[in-house]
Amino acid sequence: MVLLERVTAVAQDTLAAEVIVRADGMFDNLGTVPSFVGVEYMAQAIAAWAGYHAKQRGEPVIPGLLLGARQYESSTPDFLVGERLDVAVELVMQSAAGLAVFDCTIRNERVTISARLTVLTVESLDSIAPA
Repeated sequence: MVLLERVTAVAQDTLAAEVIVRADGMFDNLGTVPSFVGVEYMAQAIAAWAGYHAKQRGEPVIPGLLLGARQYESSTPDFLVGERLDVAVELVMQSAAGLAVFDCTIRNERVTISARLTVLTVESLDSIAPA
């Protein structure tokens, strides 16, 4: 599932994207979407950042896994269907082994959400599957 509407800016350590909250998704609940879905919006923005930079280096886009979300703070329990959200991610640290931490925000005139997400890139999902 792709929930980002579009990428609006990308730089070495940051990416900004836009989300339009849709009623046709699996998260819609009679005109609202729970704000915890913001973690997925943030994770998809991180994936877009990683994919963009892989392509810039001439490398293939590889899978990533969301390991955790910490310090999730939200000014609202839900998003409104049709609402436009600005999602921003900023790289805090990245290891050679593929572990990375991002500070993330979601904002508009009604919403302020922040979290710190930890992600891991892997060569393939088969490399982490149990034998």
